[in-house]
Amino acid sequence: MALILSASGNSKNLIKAAKWIKSKKGKVLSIVGFDGGKLKKLSNNCIHFKCDKVEYGPIEDIHLIINHIFAHWFQKKL
Repeated sequence: MALILSASGNSKNLIKAAKWIKSKKGKVLSIVGFDGGKLKKLSNNCIHFKCDKVEYGPIEDIHLIINHIFAHWFQKKL
């Protein structure tokens, strides 16, 4: 399983990575903003925070919070 964070959901590298993961029978969870982009449709599960395309701040803040949660979780587990 892979967790992919993207504001637009249209990053070529992230879409390529998601397709590769799915080709290996893996699952893709994405957390996207704006209209969700291609990743929204490509993901097995998607958390979509709809916002205007010029509003990077809110979705980047959400990504940062999630990043901190995972960092603290890994610190406790390791």
